[in-house]
Amino acid sequence: LTADDDRAEEKKAFAANFKTESRFAYDESFLYISVSCSHPTGMKVDPVTKRTRDADMTGHDRVDVLLDLDRDYQTYYRFQVDHRGCLAEDCWGDKTWNPKYFVGFNSTATGWTAELAIPLVELTGDRPAHGKTWAANVTRIIPGKGIQSWNGPADDTPRPEGMGLLQFRSDAK
Repeated sequence: LTADDDRAEEKKAFAANFKTESRFAYDESFLYISVSCSHPTGMKVDPVTKRTRDADMTGHDRVDVLLDLDRDYQTYYRFQVDHRGCLAEDCWGDKTWNPKYFVGFNSTATGWTAELAIPLVELTGDRPAHGKTWAANVTRIIPGKGIQSWNGPADDTPRPEGMGLLQFRSDAK
């Protein structure tokens, strides 16, 4: 085996042990985001008993969600949640932005999940409609293990220039 083969095997093992999924949905009042993060048995961390604003997530398994509504790839909303259920949010780095939103969290022996319900009025005065497009990215940072990102480049600090597109769809009845 070559060094490249070894790295490819390490990447496969990492992806298998730390699978990450995210889903987005919306209605007339909320943007819903769910993340499901797996990890090997024995890595469970107990959830915090009390959440505070803008928790320090350094050194913790966490997910960053970036939302750039005007697609300028400069300014964005950032929501973070970690494996303890801690939360942080900012608007283009401004941690004094404190939106009201709802989070459900669950931790198991093999992973953790979080579900965010963000009132659209906290983000925009315009409700998403069929065909509306925002820039977005979801990145999972697992310190000492690696980084996964829906769109690149993947980094442990926000990289808005690498966001992908999130297009809203509604099913006609």
